[in-house]
Amino acid sequence: MFELIVSEASYLKSLTVVVNHFLGSSELRQALQPLELHTLFSNLPRVREVSQRKSNEPFLAVVRRLESAPLCQRQNLKSFLVLPFQRITRLRIILENILNFTPHDSEIVEGLQRAIAAVHEIVEECNSSVSRMRQTEELVLLEKLMDFSRVKLLPLISRGRWLVREGTLQQVMVEEWPGGAHRSRVSLRAIHLHLFNDLLLLSHRE
Repeated sequence: MFELIVSEASYLKSLTVVVNHFLGSSELRQALQPLELHTLFSNLPRVREVSQRKSNEPFLAVVRRLESAPLCQRQNLKSFLVLPFQRITRLRIILENILNFTPHDSEIVEGLQRAIAAVHEIVEECNSSVSRMRQTEELVLLEKLMDFSRVKLLPLISRGRWLVREGTLQQVMVEEWPGGAHRSRVSLRAIHLHLFNDLLLLSHRE
């Protein structure tokens, strides 16, 4: 129980750094659009998407300066933003340890078991959210690489779609020699396959 109390105090202290030092920074607010600021500090699955905006030099400069403050203890902003995910995982371990050292006939056993089950559900949902985020990032990156100017436009980003497997095959191209003579020329062309859960996309490099 002591570990639970101490770790919770440490967690709250770190969250205070995020709220007061980073979110409370007027310079950081000026370096980001309101929607970006909201995404960065309230929608953790999209933290990486916003923090990777390398073109936003004012934002990066302010963050680096804020991270250099002594109260950050050499931790970067991202390490603070992932604290809720880390905390919920750590909380489950602490509760399980408390249960292991609690007498079976104790009146708190049932409450501990319910708490562990509830935390487990939250952890599973967090893992699912991270997985969905990565799947969406794959689709976004792939759509940027594709050129549909010569074929019917196919929006790759769709709710419930994810990439199952991808790989390259060799397409055999057979062409007749100019002038006939019943001769042919064989060549190979690399075809890239993207297998999604609901479609198969074939493409080649220009």
